[in-house]
Parts: sequence; structure tokens; C-alpha cells
Amino acid sequence: MKEKDKERRQEASTENVLNIIGKGTTIHGNVLAAGDMRVEGLIKGTVVCKSKLVLSSHGCIEGNVDAGQANVSGEIRGSLIARQLLHIQETGRIMGDVVTEKLIVQLGAFFSGNCRMDSVEVKDKIEQQEKIKEKTIATVEILPVGKTELPNVENGEGSWVTSEPAGYEPT
Repeated sequence: MKEKDKERRQEASTENVLNIIGKGTTIHGNVLAAGDMRVEGLIKGTVVCKSKLVLSSHGCIEGNVDAGQANVSGEIRGSLIARQLLHIQETGRIMGDVVTEKLIVQLGAFFSGNCRMDSVEVKDKIEQQEKIKEKTIATVEILPVGKTELPNVENGEGSWVTSEPAGYEPT
């Protein structure tokens, strides 16, 4: 019981944290933030923000971003997942693919890439299925017993013919 209370207090304390990457600051590497994050400097790496990401007009992220919500006034060079809402301000620039449920683009904003407006959970499932397909060496079709399908190469059309193996007698 005490362990659960301790975990709840730790979760509550990280939800209210504001992380600030100040103007003139450069981070080389990946950043993971449980609370809100404001970026006014430069991050070269992947950014994962469980809550809200605010990228100021002076801020730049060179890498992929995964955030609960994102408000972009600066520049992102990489793919962006905003799990709930993406707001691209008039000074915002995104060069990469975007996946979000809700999108707001202000007049003057710049976006170059593909945009997919889906539930991010659906996107995650699709990516998992694609990874499984990439690992698939071959797909095998199982035919009913006693039947085989062979390509008909004699006519050169690539059509399929059905034949029965020698000695086959239907029951």
C-alpha cells in the first residue's frame, strides 16, 4: 500500500513540472520529459514529451518528436507525433511527416511533409504490423489435400491451372 502511494505522489509531482531549454542552449542527444517542456534553444536528437511541448519562435529541434500536445512556433526537422493536438503557429516550420488527431495551422506557417490525421494508437498498431511484415521471409498458401496449383507457363500468360496429383482419387 505504501509503495502505491509513493508511486502516485511521484507521478503527480512530475505532471506539474515545466522543463525549459533556454535560448542559446544546445543539447546533443535524446530528451525524455514526463511534464511540460518549453524549447527556446536547439535540440539535436529525439524528443519525447509525455505532456505538452511548446517550441518557441527561437527554438529548433533536429530530430523526431513524440508529444502529447505540441505548439510549434519554431522549427522541427524530423517527424512529429502529436498524440492529441498539433498547433502550428504563423512562425512555425515543420519539415517532416506528421501524425496527429487534431491539427491547427495558422496563416503563414510552413509545413513540408505528409500529414496523417488518425488516432495515434491506430498508427502504432499499423507500424507494429509493418515491422512484422518486414521480418516475414515468405508467405505460404496452404491448399486443400489432393489439389495443387501450378503456374501455366506454356501459354506465357502466367495463368494458373488446377491439377490433381498422380494416383489421387477423391473420396
